[in-house]
Amino acid sequence: QPAGVAVDADDNIYVADSDRGMLVVFDRYGGFVRYIGNYDGENEYVGPHGIAIDRKAGRLYLVDSPRNLVFVLDLAGKVLGRYGKYRGSTGVGTFNHPTDVAFHHGHIFVLDSWGTRVQVIDSASNVVGGFDLPHSYRLQDGAGNGLGVDEQGNVYVSSNSASVIMVYSQDGQ
Repeated sequence: QPAGVAVDADDNIYVADSDRGMLVVFDRYGGFVRYIGNYDGENEYVGPHGIAIDRKAGRLYLVDSPRNLVFVLDLAGKVLGRYGKYRGSTGVGTFNHPTDVAFHHGHIFVLDSWGTRVQVIDSASNVVGGFDLPHSYRLQDGAGNGLGVDEQGNVYVSSNSASVIMVYSQDGQ
């Protein structure tokens, strides 16, 4: 069940498979390269959805929705850190079913609360902003939502249930 896709600086394609609980990596021609998050038949992730890549730093950001976490990985799959709190643990940020992630100029944007809010985290792991989405455009079930950020820092949120794409400034305007 592919749920997210991102491309690294070498044009390798990373696909989050939410049903299998792992990432699948393909080369630019679609040839299988490797799995990320599968260790001796056990999956490291419960339900990976959104993914984003910082091409310059070679880091991958992976949303594991059921666990309310965003993992930071190197491109080989080694966990470098995580955002969020799982089962009462400590951590940066608190998410409620995050569904997508985007990266832009040292900031991580997380679409969370089943697609009803955007949170912004800086490269020093500080929550530096965020905003709620208007009630009329909130997703009904969290499925089919998307998040992107352009070169100017505009935040794009798609709503499958409302059939719209909304454009915001980083402060939610």
